[in-house]
Amino acid sequence: MFVIRRSWTPLILLAAACGYITGSETDASLNVAYHGAAPTLLPAVVELRVETEHRSYQWIGGISATPSNPQEFSAVGLQGGDSLHAVAILRTEQGVEVTRAVTGIRIQSHWLYGLGFQAGGINPDATDFCHHPPSKVAIPGFPGDTLFVWTSALPSGAVC
Repeated sequence: MFVIRRSWTPLILLAAACGYITGSETDASLNVAYHGAAPTLLPAVVELRVETEHRSYQWIGGISATPSNPQEFSAVGLQGGDSLHAVAILRTEQGVEVTRAVTGIRIQSHWLYGLGFQAGGINPDATDFCHHPPSKVAIPGFPGDTLFVWTSALPSGAVC
């Protein structure tokens, strides 16, 4: 009898590590897309950092991404109830930070989330996809260019 009780401890730890105990599983997803940088900003580096209570991620935009052909990254899992904090950072080729734009949302279970980021170019509000209004920050030294980061969210199975 003592051996049986003792064997539960490793099983409980294994269940928590695998996400079978409430509060440790991912039940929402996040897709990220980089919509490029204006030619006047190249060869700048645009980075997106995302943090929640349980995870953190980082994506670097590729030089060939454009608003009409965005760079899509693999979806990642999120946990309902977490707060998501996203920071888009524009850096020079040498790594000097030029500016940053910040956004955030509260994660709900069984929802699909998206983050988009872009340096310069057309305001994402002028495009035809569903999203929340973007966070916009003017890029110092580049009149008319703006760093954008925005979110989108839909319940699983919904259509925009």
